[in-house]
Amino acid sequence: MDDNSLILPCEAGRSRKRPVTKDNWKRSKLKAQRRRPKGLPEYPTCRHDKKSTFSCKKLSMSDIHRFKTSLY
Repeated sequence: MDDNSLILPCEAGRSRKRPVTKDNWKRSKLKAQRRRPKGLPEYPTCRHDKKSTFSCKKLSMSDIHRFKTSLY
């Protein structure tokens, strides 16, 4: 039991194991590359009439880009 008394606890923030960084894993990199958009967003073609609640013609290209960047 004397051997255990020689082991000192580590200082705070200085652990012996490397921290887990999932962003550097091969599988996570491939997953992020798969989900990345292939090109610029396309402007939607709206077939709704003027009385409908959906009006794509009022959307600007920056609104579409902002929406797509929030997804990806």
